[in-house]
Amino acid sequence: MVLSPPDHPLPRLLAGRLPDPDGGGMLSVRTRRVAIGTGLAAEAPALIGSLDLPAPHALVADPATWAVLGDAVAAALRPSRAVVPVVFARPPHADDAAVAELCQRSAAAASLIAVGSGTINDLTRYTAKLTGRRYCVFGTALSMNGYASENAAITQGGHKRTLAAVAAEGVFLDLDVAAAAPPRLTCAGLGDSICRPTAQTDWLLSHLLLGTPYREAPFALLAADEPHLLAQSEGLARGDRAALACLARTLVLSGFGMAICGSSAPASQAEHLISHWLDMLADPARPPAFHGEQIAVTTLTVAALHEAVLAGPPPLPGPEPLDEATLVARYGDQLGRACWAEVARKRLDGPATAALAARLREDWPTIVARLRAVGRPTAELRAVLERAGAPTRPEDLGLDRATYRRAVLGAREIRDRFTVLDLAALAGRLEELAP
Repeated sequence: MVLSPPDHPLPRLLAGRLPDPDGGGMLSVRTRRVAIGTGLAAEAPALIGSLDLPAPHALVADPATWAVLGDAVAAALRPSRAVVPVVFARPPHADDAAVAELCQRSAAAASLIAVGSGTINDLTRYTAKLTGRRYCVFGTALSMNGYASENAAITQGGHKRTLAAVAAEGVFLDLDVAAAAPPRLTCAGLGDSICRPTAQTDWLLSHLLLGTPYREAPFALLAADEPHLLAQSEGLARGDRAALACLARTLVLSGFGMAICGSSAPASQAEHLISHWLDMLADPARPPAFHGEQIAVTTLTVAALHEAVLAGPPPLPGPEPLDEATLVARYGDQLGRACWAEVARKRLDGPATAALAARLREDWPTIVARLRAVGRPTAELRAVLERAGAPTRPEDLGLDRATYRRAVLGAREIRDRFTVLDLAALAGRLEELAP
């Protein structure tokens, strides 16, 4: 079993020996154990035993994840521990209906074990939160950065929301299982990782312009692996174990960054808003795409927006054109009012708009320098994705350009995060810059 190089921040973080770059002592997380290696199904009794999770355990999976890993984990556990298999009849959606089903079918279990990746993990950790139980996860693909986060993306009433969940007490990622997963899933994990530059730029942008909270810790966690991950992305397509281990650490540490901040903000900004709009409002009959595949494409869009805005003069804001009536007319009563509740929290009134304009006039060169220091060029990010065989264009996702443009223009209307989409829109430039 390989966890990470001995001087890597991951084991130091788990041991509580990693200094907080924002001050305040050592960083800490609720997850107690991370295993990244091979042969983890056979080690399941020891891994679960080290967490002291109470039995019986509900093993939560879909048909595919049960076949590749769930059955093996169950077989390893059964001689000494009671297991309650909860296998969805088909791959579920992360929505309130699936949460209700999981709550009902796992009621007899004392703890939960997710066997899967994004959707299965989100459903399991959110159910654990609702029912007051503990859980861990055996990942079946390196497809997303949520293994160690404390949020779950759940669709409620048609509105995709980020909801508080519980931390996995153990995160176990088998590199042989990951290498055997469909290559698209690994590309999705790369996509969910490559947005670090755009997410950090947007989060820092909001901090510099509006004084919203911001921390360096989530990005310090990723600094050791990011250069290697970007440089060896073609190794992911070959199943190279060193490249996969680097991606696995990046995904886990990105989740820890969110957990440390108590928010998905370090890893989810404008690029995720565009993806969420597509999940909510694009034609449901379009070819299915994994979350990270969408993030790969939307990251390139947002990186290009950053470059265009930062290359120009201060983007001085005008009045916010959005109001409740507009959003209700656009999205219907239920979703429109839910979107307005989000937009209203970031909507700038007259004095706030004037203060933002003054700050942009006075400090724009300094702001540009700070934002450029944390970003990466769009061309570099595109090349990394291309070497791995990941999607880079809306057409690669089965999206027509008109739908994708609507997503870019409408994404700021569904969440309260202030990003480059808002800045460009208030300055009257988003229509011009949107692809």
